[in-house]
Amino acid sequence: MIEFRTLKDQSVAQLAEIFNYAFSDYVIKFHLTEEVLGQKIEAENISLKHSVGTFDGNRLVGFILLGLDTISGNKTAYNAGTGVVPGYRGQKVPQQMYQFILPFLKSEGYLHHQLEVIKGNEKAIKSYQNTGFSISRKFDCYKGAITTKSLNQIEVCNLLQPDWALLETFTDVLPSWQNSAAAIQRASTPHIIAGAYADSQLIGFGIMDPVTGRIKQFGVRKEYRRKGAGTALFHFLHSKSDTGSVNFINYDQEDRQASIFFKKIGLEKTIEQYEMKMAYT
Repeated sequence: MIEFRTLKDQSVAQLAEIFNYAFSDYVIKFHLTEEVLGQKIEAENISLKHSVGTFDGNRLVGFILLGLDTISGNKTAYNAGTGVVPGYRGQKVPQQMYQFILPFLKSEGYLHHQLEVIKGNEKAIKSYQNTGFSISRKFDCYKGAITTKSLNQIEVCNLLQPDWALLETFTDVLPSWQNSAAAIQRASTPHIIAGAYADSQLIGFGIMDPVTGRIKQFGVRKEYRRKGAGTALFHFLHSKSDTGSVNFINYDQEDRQASIFFKKIGLEKTIEQYEMKMAYT
């Protein structure tokens, strides 16, 4: 008999096992170790007490991992991963999990919800739309090796004490949940935060997880754009990547100049994603 409960009693090891099983036939192949899932839980502020699972007896067969934060004054829940194992799909399990957990989240003031879904995953998109979500932003994902030359007049070095409010003024778009300053600061794994300088003045920055080569944020002051600062930053980060390449997940399509820049320096667009939001009343 199917029932729904929170995941507060589940171990990270148990969640990693069911996560990998549920995503074993996903369009993008990946495998999360217990350690990596633990890091995800920490960085994305996932609360197992507020997350929901589908159980067949004592067997976990579906889940929604939910991260919590306050964004623009709104207490917001973030769907950090939804999965249903084969054999239990096609039964509107994700919608039923939301029906179970939304009243609990509402009672604690979490009325705003968001998630990301791959463009083309029509079943998931329709399921979320039926739950009440609608598309709010469109993201691009990139990967590759930096092929263009860096200009010598731009100095790039580690930025040890970032002024997060200042860095935010260097960008034109907001980062996704996983790439936010809050997520970066919560992460247990060290990030490389690079600063670009001209005449000893900070004019740009970039942030990367060196283990995965994943760039989380970058930006350049408007008056210094198209002068080599962005290229210099990406060269620096590329040189620090343990993978020999870099990738950028979920960059807002609204910044069209950035997409031109990414292609110019050697990055290739891989997939597109939708950010979807819902206000629960």
